[in-house]
Amino acid sequence: MRARHTMLIICSLFSLSAAGSLAAQARRTEIVINVTQKGTDRGRGANTPSPESYVNGYRSSLNGQVLSYHSSHPDADKALLVRANREVHSITWETDTLADPGTAMYRLVWLAGLDRAGWGENAQAHTFRLLINGSPWFTFKNYKDSTAEHWSVAGRDGANLSFRSEMADKFGDLFGYMFLNLPKKAFRPGAPLRLQIESEDEGSAEWYMTFEYRFNFTPRLRAEPALIRHQGRAAQTLRLSLDNLRPGRIIEIIASGERIVKKPLNVGANIYLLPIEAVDSEETVSVRFNVDGHSVNLTEVPILPVTKRSIYLLSYSHNDIGYTDLQTAVERKQWNNIETALKLIGETRDYPAEARYKWNLEGLFPVEGYLRQVSQERRAEFIEAVRAGSIGLNALYANMLTGLANAVEMSHFTSYARRFSKEYSIPITTAVESDVPGFTWGIVTALAQSGVRYFASAPNPFDRIGYALEQWGDKPFYWTSQSGDEKILMWIPGASYASFHEGELSKLGDEKILKLARKLDENAYPYEIVQLPYTLGDNGPPDANLSHFVEDWNERYISPKLIIATHEQMFRDFESRYGSTLPSLRGDFTPYWEDGAASTAFETALNRRTVDRLIQGEAVWSMSAPGGFPAREYESAWRDVVLYDEHTWGASNSISEPDDSMVIAQWKIKQHFATEADTLSRRLLERAFSPLSEASLPRRAKKPVERSIDIYNTNSWRRTDVVLVSPEKSAAGDRVVDDR
Repeated sequence: MRARHTMLIICSLFSLSAAGSLAAQARRTEIVINVTQKGTDRGRGANTPSPESYVNGYRSSLNGQVLSYHSSHPDADKALLVRANREVHSITWETDTLADPGTAMYRLVWLAGLDRAGWGENAQAHTFRLLINGSPWFTFKNYKDSTAEHWSVAGRDGANLSFRSEMADKFGDLFGYMFLNLPKKAFRPGAPLRLQIESEDEGSAEWYMTFEYRFNFTPRLRAEPALIRHQGRAAQTLRLSLDNLRPGRIIEIIASGERIVKKPLNVGANIYLLPIEAVDSEETVSVRFNVDGHSVNLTEVPILPVTKRSIYLLSYSHNDIGYTDLQTAVERKQWNNIETALKLIGETRDYPAEARYKWNLEGLFPVEGYLRQVSQERRAEFIEAVRAGSIGLNALYANMLTGLANAVEMSHFTSYARRFSKEYSIPITTAVESDVPGFTWGIVTALAQSGVRYFASAPNPFDRIGYALEQWGDKPFYWTSQSGDEKILMWIPGASYASFHEGELSKLGDEKILKLARKLDENAYPYEIVQLPYTLGDNGPPDANLSHFVEDWNERYISPKLIIATHEQMFRDFESRYGSTLPSLRGDFTPYWEDGAASTAFETALNRRTVDRLIQGEAVWSMSAPGGFPAREYESAWRDVVLYDEHTWGASNSISEPDDSMVIAQWKIKQHFATEADTLSRRLLERAFSPLSEASLPRRAKKPVERSIDIYNTNSWRRTDVVLVSPEKSAAGDRVVDDR
């Protein structure tokens, strides 16, 4: 957030410490908020418009797609969305009622967002039109250069539309205020305006947003669910939010007779955090609101005791093998992430224990390739970081679609984890699956029999997840297998895996954590330990500033306490405290993201037949020549099968641009997993019978045409069935006898 446009004003502990006593002593008296207009008549009331006042440019939505998204205002998180294409081409909303401005112009303001980063390499500005009451007034663009942050376009009769950015997010997109000046003669007072923004159909996903937020000149106060360190003791904080639509106002906050704040009020949002005395039981604070010397409002604010929390930050990269880039490029990105993580681990070794950097590997796909291609010294450094608990390994090879797999196939989801554990004598007790919202019941047995005790599932928070988060978020339980012999502790974090795709904690600030803490209290979350996945986008990198943020946070806050952790560390701490209280559940967590596989039905069928062939071949090898079993070739074939079962089905633009070169290139690699596994399985099954070919010949051929046929039951149970023999093999006739 740029300093010159700051709307969020935090009363720092340092500046407030000079004020002396805590504001909460005013529970016995009151907190007074005085707002005055600089250089104007003090007799003017709070609701009396002045020539300088703005009108709320947003009151209610009339038409258009609504999206949950971040903005420059902490309390504005839903927006009307228009894109530069024909599918999402228009939004309409209504303003507040126009009052007589006292001048020749109305002035309106609302919260807006503009796509500056663009989509793809050929990002260009796109055209949008603003219509007022159905009539076109302005045309503007989402500029890509420095002018994007602050621009203005003129309309007829002195009208003007301008945008002022308050914040750029991690993508470079802009969020701030849209200002609209309109001639009074064109619009009568006493009615709202109907504003509409249309795009031209340019086949682009680039966008404009109007946030569904109405500015409100009434103090909104709440006690935050946090304990801070203030003047040598624990204190709570009272959050004051006050929107302002009139320039030139000054705010003064008085507690216990002392003035603790006196600042100009910005047009738009103003937020203050006031330290108050910590309470052990519910109490109230009286807050009086005065405007220009007139008492406008008296409020009683409840102050509840803070529930202490420890938030375990699980830093990792969500691994889409494809989607954002070619699969080979994704693998290299994940190798680079490991290198960056090792560097951060070394740099933060002397930090407080909770702030030392730790990195989790969501799956082991990048680990296998990384260890294969790095130097012996680098490999040793990685293994040591794993042993020390600085790098957490999770047992699944990738994010898997269990609905595509049978029981044997699912056991190969963790085959590399078993090999790694055996080679380095490091048990892997956790599994992580992100994005995917469901799993077949058999995954419990597959994980438990591979030594996994804990399973963290972090579904996609946006698309096609049903009730996974709503019903199961932050409700850990023991998931028992069909037989009842195995169980794993499963925990779906209520925050999902994508809570930080909007940006790093160091840039989002305290509000991000406080918002999470508020939600936990609202949902009556019963545990002190909180699971919080921390990923910076699909295939995103480690956060180089995370350790510093956590150290700084813990110096200022007593609760929530932040702990950078591995999944195993979090689960172990959680189970030791709460394991005996958790429910045990049985059943299928029915998945449905497997629908993508239907779009590639031929390859999906090919992969299914490959699995049957591999299982048969392994059984034949075990019966005929176990000493010669080609383990490496089977590992390679199963790896291709597993990578086909992996959840990424197509590039990010495979639906909108199916003929794009990136879409085609990614599909060729995905397809290759299925075709290569098919080829290997056929070759391996043929080789499985090779050791038997000589032994299968008849000892004493009575007639040259007689043939001997071996029949193998590759199932684990006795079976009676019909055997079909080809015409070539039955040339001597249709009579078959056994060796008895």
